[in-house]
Amino acid sequence: MVKAPSSMCPSPQGSSPVFSSSLTCNYCKNPGHIKANCYRLVGFPAGYFDRPRPQDNKPKGKAAVTKPDHTNFAGPPHQGNNRQGLSEGSTISSGLHLRGKVAIVTGAASGIGAVTARHFANHGSLTVVIADVQDGKGREVAASISSNRCTYVHCDVTDEHQVKYLVDSTVKLYGRLDVMYSNAGITPPSAQTVLELDLSLFDKVMAVNARGMAACVMHAARAMVEKGVRGSIVCTASVQADCGTESMTDYTLSKHAMLGLMRSASVQLVKHGVRVNCVSPGLVATPLVTEIFKLGAEELSKMMAAVYTGSQYGPVKEKDLADAVVFLASEDSALITGQNLVVDGGHETKALSLLKP
Repeated sequence: MVKAPSSMCPSPQGSSPVFSSSLTCNYCKNPGHIKANCYRLVGFPAGYFDRPRPQDNKPKGKAAVTKPDHTNFAGPPHQGNNRQGLSEGSTISSGLHLRGKVAIVTGAASGIGAVTARHFANHGSLTVVIADVQDGKGREVAASISSNRCTYVHCDVTDEHQVKYLVDSTVKLYGRLDVMYSNAGITPPSAQTVLELDLSLFDKVMAVNARGMAACVMHAARAMVEKGVRGSIVCTASVQADCGTESMTDYTLSKHAMLGLMRSASVQLVKHGVRVNCVSPGLVATPLVTEIFKLGAEELSKMMAAVYTGSQYGPVKEKDLADAVVFLASEDSALITGQNLVVDGGHETKALSLLKP
């Protein structure tokens, strides 16, 4: 028996694991350890992120960036005391909710998706794969997290082949998929009342918000069931998913459809240990909301203040939604499936009153 090379999974106690070429983990399929010691099951040991790593002493240069190799993965990389992928002021602690998880976030180039992707990394995700059609912004978000813990993949969710590639490539590279946050969505460029419904615009909204969401849920679920992963799928719906509105008929319809998809999927997948839930934001100052109302920053700020007048907590922020998604993605919500978690600060009625033609 000899000490394991650095490519082996750490022991749950944080001590140097023992390597034996005769051992193979039945869980992650890597050699040198058994299932009971696999970091994918037991999580990273306390202090693991703070231990010295061989790359800390390597000279920094413009070396070619290579894709991570799951078969030789020893845990999230880290450069000295500058923990990559963490927002300023955040720390690694034993309270991480997504420790060791492999996650995909669609619609992650901006807004709620981008904030949630960073939040996943802050909560210890092994890796976060972000997907979008805004390539420049998507790569910027990935780089802000860390090229070693986050990758960007171009994915138009209206194309099922691209969605399948997104999921399959993630599983091939990292061995599994634990969390799918299906967040990509669009709004119509016009009021889209029933009397003036443009069906070509209707089709575009439904293609992204309903069909694209169904493709993400389907392929993520297939990957989780095939690998025996007790995973979590979270979809972004809306407060409009549970009521009628004076405009944006196609958008409202697409969000109603999303709840039906989530509820049906949760019933069908519960026997496989896969949970499916929605998070429904109220009015949040995202780029998408700015686009809907065609407002500048000052005007948007005034509108938000009007909606949330009297709130003890102020306007709902992207971080509030990210907190909700982390909860639904983590084991903290292990017994929750088929639910729509509304995050609107109790001001849904005021927000909906703004959606007039």
